[in-house]
Formats: sequence, structure tokens, C-alpha cells
Amino acid sequence: MDASFVILVAFVVASSGFELTSDIGTSCTNSEQCVNGASCVNDKCACPDDHVPHGDNTSCLEKVNSQCEGRDCIAHASCVELDGSRVCECNVGFVRNAAGDQCLAKVGTDCSGGVPCLGDGTCDVTAELCECVAGHSPNSDYSICGVNVQGTCNIDSDCVQYAVCNEGTCACDVGFKGPETCVKIALGDNCTMPNDCKHVKHAVCAEKQCACAATYTQQDNVCSDFA
Repeated sequence: MDASFVILVAFVVASSGFELTSDIGTSCTNSEQCVNGASCVNDKCACPDDHVPHGDNTSCLEKVNSQCEGRDCIAHASCVELDGSRVCECNVGFVRNAAGDQCLAKVGTDCSGGVPCLGDGTCDVTAELCECVAGHSPNSDYSICGVNVQGTCNIDSDCVQYAVCNEGTCACDVGFKGPETCVKIALGDNCTMPNDCKHVKHAVCAEKQCACAATYTQQDNVCSDFA
């Protein structure tokens, strides 16, 4: 083949603005030009709906809960067996975001190297661990940072575990007490209504304190029969 013809073809391809393999987000005329896993959509290489681009835009990664047989998952996720199929799941110490396109580090998880922390969380640069921002506390599995009691809220899910949003302020739900986070009311704790003592079986609110009902006696935080 004439060398001048080869040079001419290379010049035409280069001057057209298209590469033989196009990264995600770059121009294309058909899907065959796009990197592995991407398709040509509206003249741009794009990942399918259940994928996200790799950080360098050279491949498409499976979102959390997407099938992953033979394909790579997003950062901090692994391909695991679940109900007879293989799907991407966040690794231990991480929780998925709402879109499933990120695995975020829980409170107490290593966040060195720019690992993203969960919502309302931040990376303590000294300890290199995720922690809740000021005025927030984690739930029992460290996967959510909620607004502390007396903090401002819009809906119940804004607040710490076992708290509700009452007229724009987080407050402990019935049967729980503060001051910043909410724990179950126990025998001997103050109460204002019978349901305040509901977490202790056979307990009642008597003289503004949770106590065992008649015919029951207190043993630690349990109301037992006399017998």
C-alpha cells in the first residue's frame, strides 16, 4: 500500500475530531468507537444507566446492586453472590448513596486518600477517620449522621436515631430521652405519660417516674413477678 495513502487516512481520522477508541464524554459517531461498556448517545460516549464512569473515563463501572458477572464494580464495592446472582455491594465499613453510584465511608472508617464520607460526615484529617459534623451523631450502625436533639430539622429522617422532627426541632420520640442522642427510658427515669415507660415490660409512670406496676418488683431494669 502506498505510504502516502496511509498518511492521508491517518490525517483524515485525526482531523475529523474522532479517535478510534473514545473515552466517556468524548465525541463519537457510533458505539464501536467508545471504550469498553460505553455506547454512543447523542454523539457522546456514555455509560449505561446502571453504570458510572471510571475516574479516568476509560471504562464503565457497575453501580451498587447491579449485576457484575465479569465486570468491575465502583470504588469500595465488590462483586458478591446474592440470591443466586452476582451483584455489586459496598464493602464492610461503607454504605451506598441514594443513586447507588458511590460507596461512602461510615463513621469510624478510614478516609485517607480522599475516600468520601457518608452524608453529614467529614474526614478527620488527624485521625483519618470519618466522623459526623458538629451538631450531628451517628446511628447504631454508624451509617447515618443525624441532627442532635434540639437541632433544626425539616423531616423525621433529618434527626438522630429515635428522634422525630417536632415543629422544626429534633426531639426524642415517646419512650426515649436525650439530651443529645436518644436512648430508651429505663426504670427510675422521669416520665410524663404511660407510654414513656413502654420499653420496660410491666412498667408504669407513677409519680413522674417509671416504676414496676403492682405485683411486680424491680430487678435491674426488669419488672419481675414476686413469685
